[in-house]
Amino acid sequence: MDSEPSYDDLFQEALAAATKRGIRRGILFLIVGVVLGVACYQMIEGPAPTLTEDNMFDLGNPNIRYKYGMWAAVFVTYTGAIMIFSHRSLHKNLKR
Repeated sequence: MDSEPSYDDLFQEALAAATKRGIRRGILFLIVGVVLGVACYQMIEGPAPTLTEDNMFDLGNPNIRYKYGMWAAVFVTYTGAIMIFSHRSLHKNLKR
């Protein structure tokens, strides 16, 4: 008679697959964040502006928009690194 896999085995397999997907998604976030940061850095004309209360909502200035784009790139890259770290540690714990 064929023995069916237990729910615990199925759960372990599903969790392992999810952690692998999470690691791949984290790598994608990391790559997109770095590309976005480099692109925004290259598009700034002249020195990067310092954000102050007077110019922080001056979105007509492309340098200000690119400065916000650089902050968004840092956030996306950080999110990717956290995803990789957390899913990798979870994947290591599953292999024990």
